[in-house]
Amino acid sequence: MKILEEGKLRKFVCACVTIMAFATASYAKDVSERLVDLQFAMKTHIEQSLIEGKYIRVNFETGETISLYPVNAHPMVFSLRENYVLCSKFTDDAGAAYLADFYLKPTDGGYEIFQVEIDNRAPLKNLIKSGLATRIKSDTKRH
Repeated sequence: MKILEEGKLRKFVCACVTIMAFATASYAKDVSERLVDLQFAMKTHIEQSLIEGKYIRVNFETGETISLYPVNAHPMVFSLRENYVLCSKFTDDAGAAYLADFYLKPTDGGYEIFQVEIDNRAPLKNLIKSGLATRIKSDTKRH
């Protein structure tokens, strides 16, 4: 009763709410910055992998090379334990769409891509279905 009368409990609750608000804002900023860094790492990898403006891949059914052109990065980013998965869209010479999943690992200098799956969404879908890969949203905690 004495604490309530002196207003100490009210001040304590206000302080806790203020701290939580700053922590939440800080977390959202950290997540947003991480997403920007991840997108930058993927963009850099793609740009460094281009040969005469093309992202070259082999069609393992025909043995022919396929020239792909980056179109855009999807806003969806997934966490996979300590790693991440980012998605991007490419098109070929005929305009057919190819989805690419880039698997990134944190390093001392940022992030490095260690695996790319092009037009092979099944592995990522399986990771999501099993709960191993979860979507990260910039405005909320990991989902």
